Amino acid sequence: MNPEKTAKQNRPKKKRRNPFRYFVYDFVKFTGALPVLVWLRPKIIYESKAAKKLIKGAAVVVSNHVGFTDPIGVSFVLWYRHTHMIAAERLYNTKLSSWFFSHINCIRVDRQNFNMETFRAAVDVLEDGKPLVIFPEGGVNREDHNVTPIKAFKSGAVMMALKGHAPIINVYLTPPEHWYDRFVIVVGESVDPAELCGGAVSLTAVDKVTEGLREKEFKLREIYQQWRMRKSSK
Repeated sequence: MNPEKTAKQNRPKKKRRNPFRYFVYDFVKFTGALPVLVWLRPKIIYESKAAKKLIKGAAVVVSNHVGFTDPIGVSFVLWYRHTHMIAAERLYNTKLSSWFFSHINCIRVDRQNFNMETFRAAVDVLEDGKPLVIFPEGGVNREDHNVTPIKAFKSGAVMMALKGHAPIINVYLTPPEHWYDRFVIVVGESVDPAELCGGAVSLTAVDKVTEGLREKEFKLREIYQQWRMRKSSK
């Protein structure tokens, strides 16, 4: 028996991809681009030159969660990519909303009962070389951002990144004081979660990396505050 032929037969079959799977996503993205740009007037600040590099291949993007426009804000950073996003189950409360969010690349998650189906769907996105957006605070943070700007992060983002062999990129979104405020976004450098775990993946290591991501959000917040001070002093 030909070993090459046998190996070829034993390879897992590649999933068939619907060529129109991004049709609704692209339609919403391009038709809504102009009005959203006029309304939010996004300003992107980068932690460093390295953070400005285009995000290619798989990546887990983690961000704080301050309002309903956050998914749009993160999309400004990845405007050139088809992004996938973890979305709360409550958004799927009707057939129409369920259809809509499913067709704009959202992955449904039950915050109270996280299951392996959600985890597997997220990892599939990463293995397909796509970016995945997660808000690890687990919901919109409505607390006073001057006191507690970022809640504790859940560890799911790190676990997904490790399983999907993807880097993690922090994004900080500025809490708006008024609906008409300009949307300012701070982007951090990518990190390798496997490297941060020291090669030994354990719950302790995952929790440590997760807390490190939260601390990075505070650093990005400081970068925003410094930018704001410079702008006000001019």
